[in-house]
Amino acid sequence: MSSRYLFKRMALAIASTCISTPVLAASACVPAANPADVAPAVGDWYATLAGVERALACAPTDRHLLRERVLALSAIGSNDTAWRWANASHDLVDPQTFDQLTSKRLARLIGWSEVGRDEAARLAAAQDALQASNAYLAQVIGKDSTAVMRTRLDRLLLLNRLGQHQQLADEQALLQREGIAVPPYLIGAVSDSLMALRRPAEAAALLAPQLDGSVERATLQVRHAFAELEMEHSPAALIELRDYAAQQPPQRWDRQHRARQRNWARYDADLARIQITAYAGDAAAAQAELEAMLKIAPANGALHSALGQTYLMRGWPRRALDRFHIAAMYEPEDLRAQIGEVEALMALRRDDLAAPLHARLLAAYPGASRVWQLDRAWRRHRGWQWAVTAGGGRSDGASATTAPLGSRDAEYAFSLLSPLMGEHWRLRTGYLGRHADLRDERVSRRDGYLGLQYTHGAFDASLDGRPAQASWPRDSGLDLRLGWQAGDRWSLSGAFHRNATDASLQALQAGITADRYDAAVRYQPDELHGARFAISRLAYTDGNRRDSLLGRYEQQLAHADRWWLDGDGTVYASRASQADAPYFNPARDGSLELGLRVSQRPWREYDRYFLHRLSLSAGRYWQDGYGTAWVPSARYEHEWRFAPGRLLRYGLSWAQPVYDGARERRLGLDAGFYWEE
Repeated sequence: MSSRYLFKRMALAIASTCISTPVLAASACVPAANPADVAPAVGDWYATLAGVERALACAPTDRHLLRERVLALSAIGSNDTAWRWANASHDLVDPQTFDQLTSKRLARLIGWSEVGRDEAARLAAAQDALQASNAYLAQVIGKDSTAVMRTRLDRLLLLNRLGQHQQLADEQALLQREGIAVPPYLIGAVSDSLMALRRPAEAAALLAPQLDGSVERATLQVRHAFAELEMEHSPAALIELRDYAAQQPPQRWDRQHRARQRNWARYDADLARIQITAYAGDAAAAQAELEAMLKIAPANGALHSALGQTYLMRGWPRRALDRFHIAAMYEPEDLRAQIGEVEALMALRRDDLAAPLHARLLAAYPGASRVWQLDRAWRRHRGWQWAVTAGGGRSDGASATTAPLGSRDAEYAFSLLSPLMGEHWRLRTGYLGRHADLRDERVSRRDGYLGLQYTHGAFDASLDGRPAQASWPRDSGLDLRLGWQAGDRWSLSGAFHRNATDASLQALQAGITADRYDAAVRYQPDELHGARFAISRLAYTDGNRRDSLLGRYEQQLAHADRWWLDGDGTVYASRASQADAPYFNPARDGSLELGLRVSQRPWREYDRYFLHRLSLSAGRYWQDGYGTAWVPSARYEHEWRFAPGRLLRYGLSWAQPVYDGARERRLGLDAGFYWEE
């Protein structure tokens, strides 16, 4: 809405306020010779209105003058004042004219509801306008007139702004059954509500006939591209926006200001194309383009907000938060920046700072679909979280009965986290079970635990206690974990496990348990690359100390619309302080492994998707005294996401490990279900 248009509306409002007082000073009483002579000469309604007011000062009850006043007020745009005068006097105007006045007045109320200093005031005005529209339509049920139809159509704008998207879709469907097409000025609002209802195909079909490549249709062009994105047609959306921007010159002649101005249609198309590029999986390219644009327009809040969202996609919440703060400085009402700030604080585990911002958004924008999505993510982030996993395998080979996993093995686990308490605390509980068939004997271990978890910003910690079990050689267990996020790229972690649950079942069979000490550092420069280095010590109760070192690097190698290829490399080495032990315990060993993972997502619909993945790896394993051998492995898995926070994963694996120079063949099957509420 241009500043000139707003100024004109304000001027009309002031004028309507000034002329709404019917009684003039006595000196202004100049009665017309004939009331019928007071008519709009040469279309000058302001002069007509002045004459009517002078005549009404002498004849305040003259119905002809009162009617002419109403018509003059309506002609100059003072629709609310005209309607109030007409409504105050019974049968002052004919029913058709009154319907027209009512429709114009409601249209003006709808227009004014878009003007205000804050969103709360605008929404309150929109709610008042909707109540007035509903009251009028309830009075004229069954009446078929142009004015009534205009009110029905204008009401769709209010339903969209107030987030009553299903009501809008129902009303639009009713209008279609009546043979009423959606007029051009409503296409944007109706398509926006259809998108909020996750009906992008209907939105795209509604928008497509309006796309003529003109500057005036830039917003509709962008909406259509996002509808294509949400139908998983991102390549088509990118081509569409690229072609549209190519048709638009950087500048265009503005006849209103008689000067060349920036062509904002081209800017809107370019910005939408960059955002879709990020959503389609190429956040690095989107980041580069946005940073280049900000060098040209450093005070553009929308660009800062888009760059902040891109930083979030790349795993940099601290950098993203800085960008959202800058965006809010330039555009305090930018909803995307406000939502992004809450999302960044959630990623940074600063719920104490995010909570008031989240509450303010819910209060100020109760009908915005983006705020609904944020609220659902917020409740999942703070609510119940639980997981169930199970897996097992079968090994065949010369040493299947003496290998660490035996001839058959299985494990299963359940974990539960309570909702956040006091912004930082959660209760933890769970159960773990393992067994393996070793030397014709089934060795089992079962552990239940109860503990507490704390997270605040960069720091997190958890402490779990495990009660003693009758089958254990030792009494209770304890798990302590500490973590520190040293920026967007580096994180550190450490842990101590007394009577570790993952210690060798072969050792447990011999009455030996172990404590574990872990320390790790992770470097994640972006979403495409990551490295992890870890050291570990198992301190067995027989005096043996087993130290290990692990290094792993992961990188995305290729990416397309629905598939991507990842590669990884792993280096491992370990040594034992004692050679003799009744469990697999190489004096020294090491391995070098390279792997590839091909993932494809054949189907996705918003938060739901199906993904399958094939992982292949090959490496060289060396064990002191037994030489080296190739150790290949493969895994195929499915991943189903039924809804946000509802994930099912299962897979089948094959491997040929080597223990003490003897090769095993192992087939495994595992599954896991993860839930956030």
